[in-house]
Amino acid sequence: MMSMRKQIGIVLILPVLVASLAGSASAFTLRVAPQIKSDIAMKTADSSRLPPTRTLLSTGDEYSGVTTSKSKTVAVVYSLLLPGLGHYYVGDRNRAKLFFAVEGVIWTNFIVFMVQGYLREEGYKDFAQDFAGISGGDHSDDYYSIIGEYDSWVQYEEAIKSDGRLELYPDVDTETLENYFANNRVSDYEPWVWKSEDIRRDFRHRRSASRRSYRRALYAFAAALLNRTASAFFAIGAAKDAGRDPGAGENSYRVEFGAPWQSASDGFQTGLSIVKTF
Repeated sequence: MMSMRKQIGIVLILPVLVASLAGSASAFTLRVAPQIKSDIAMKTADSSRLPPTRTLLSTGDEYSGVTTSKSKTVAVVYSLLLPGLGHYYVGDRNRAKLFFAVEGVIWTNFIVFMVQGYLREEGYKDFAQDFAGISGGDHSDDYYSIIGEYDSWVQYEEAIKSDGRLELYPDVDTETLENYFANNRVSDYEPWVWKSEDIRRDFRHRRSASRRSYRRALYAFAAALLNRTASAFFAIGAAKDAGRDPGAGENSYRVEFGAPWQSASDGFQTGLSIVKTF
């Protein structure tokens, strides 16, 4: 149990702490409140001088000065040919640079993965020649898939003939099974024998790595198509706003990616927003 002296000390100290905290909160309020009111007054007075909304992507952009009519069809065609070119056409240089950069990254990845897949493919084919005893001729992808599943052509042949026994029963004989194997084996069949099961598994890993690289190249190509679609979509609004009179007072909505400037010193913020113009 706590001694009586400690209990009395705590009782005496608590009021002092509470009073100290209350005084600090009051002083903080007195110092901060005038500053908040001053900031609000300054922002209200300077609201007419705020720069336009800063965005990375939007279905339309705010343009000032002399308006120039731009064709939405031309902007879309340019964007489909090269993402960002449509924005460059309507005068939106910042978004044009953004789409150019994204397109460059996409095609760089595509080329890297294609080259990587090709080199890995040549590697596992040479590996099969060295350790499975196949010829240097270029076989089909189905053939390389099969030799990765069986240690030798004997296992593969037995697997095919086993299916034949079930399918041809009861009319099963040696000649019938041989014909069944000849008709159902891979078209570019060639006997092989792996030196060990571990080597065969290593071959499978090498082949899987090559296919993975090709698959990633395909993803990059899909990203290029998506980038064109996005560029064309946003270029339509940009072309529309390029020929709009800022003082016409037209009501419209648009989607923006970015955040408005509150002052020139504000850091950049990201986010999606729906903006209504009047």
